Amino acid sequence: MRYLSTRGAWAVAQQPFSAILLEGLAPDGGLAVPQEYPRLSSAELSGLRRLSYPGLAHAILSRFMTDIPEADICCGSAGIYNMVQPDAGAELGRRKIANVMSVRPDAVATGNPGCLLQIQRYLPGPVLLFHPIQLIDASIRGIDPIQAREPREPGRF
Repeated sequence: MRYLSTRGAWAVAQQPFSAILLEGLAPDGGLAVPQEYPRLSSAELSGLRRLSYPGLAHAILSRFMTDIPEADICCGSAGIYNMVQPDAGAELGRRKIANVMSVRPDAVATGNPGCLLQIQRYLPGPVLLFHPIQLIDASIRGIDPIQAREPREPGRF
């Protein structure tokens, strides 16, 4: 999903969710709004009524941002799994990257440093990688973390 400003910014170059996440307002003072809104069928709306608040929040928000398929798959990079089972660790690492790249991300954030390293190791091309603390720091300092960083080339962290 791409976003544009209510005052016209980004009309030509709509922004991804990752670019507007921490901003609040567009550079022209407008609100960042979706380029298009997802439509829900009456059956989908009825299904939402049965959800808990956290379930409802996830169901709605997931239509406006992209999540990585099989995000819960762990490649073992935070421990010794990759050292004692390098073939299985590599297979899981490549599977994780295939899932990451399937959503064509502008950036990836994970709180696990081992996961960051494993993602970086198998990336086929430049993608911005962040630890959540980096995003919090950028928010506190009032800078755009996407604009402040250059994409990581494969093999370089």
